[in-house]
Amino acid sequence: MNGDARAGQPIIFVTTSKFAEKFFGGRHMFSWYRESSSKERKTFWACFGGWGLDALDVQMFAHVFHQGLPLVAERRYAPHYDANLAQYLDALDQNGLTHGVLVQPSFLGCDNTFLVASLAQAAHRLRGIAVVEPGISSKELVALDRAGVVGIRLNLFQRDAPDLHSSAWRALLHEVRQLGWQVELQHRAKGSAAIVSALVEQSVPVVIDHYGLPDPALGREDPDFRSLLTFSACGQVFVKLSAPYRSTPEPLRFAQSAYPLLRDAFGLDH
Repeated sequence: MNGDARAGQPIIFVTTSKFAEKFFGGRHMFSWYRESSSKERKTFWACFGGWGLDALDVQMFAHVFHQGLPLVAERRYAPHYDANLAQYLDALDQNGLTHGVLVQPSFLGCDNTFLVASLAQAAHRLRGIAVVEPGISSKELVALDRAGVVGIRLNLFQRDAPDLHSSAWRALLHEVRQLGWQVELQHRAKGSAAIVSALVEQSVPVVIDHYGLPDPALGREDPDFRSLLTFSACGQVFVKLSAPYRSTPEPLRFAQSAYPLLRDAFGLDH
């Protein structure tokens, strides 16, 4: 699924979550999507998957899993519910969304088997973001690429950042670049600029999860969040409008206030 057929550049991504009803009082981010302008909707780009935008509406972030899957020992949490593919595809259909992107959950570690199986069930409308370790073989990466994976996730939430200039990471990022993939980053805004800079230096597109995860006490005024806006000029860094509840106890208010800053920094035609 090498993304050579890309039809434009991504800017800001929109997503939903099963938690949205709880935190938004019944207002899904799907509703935000439906109420946005057609120009905004059409710039929710297809995640380096080679999709053209003219006929597509893409939901950019979802996890699928069930409780019987093997979980990694080092995890922040374990799900107590199932989030199956059929439910996700039904949600896409109900909201007029043609395509979606599945992201490997952190609690499944680097075992992307279930992700790949899910992609295979709806290959015409889904792409995936995998989790891998440096040292993975080129053959394994190509197999993921053929399965519909279009990037890797670097989940550094409550974790130390790796040395992205090490030979192992440079080799992996070279492979990512050759495949036309992206690196999706989850990290608190504090300290993110150095990580993003290291990735940009190695010429890989970077997608920042969850509004950049600013300090909950500061929200959009967090200087580290503001510093992420400066990366808009390089053309390699993009931000997902996802999971605002991870950044603040008032997610809707934060989302409404942060979105204009991101829109104005990155633009709708970037």
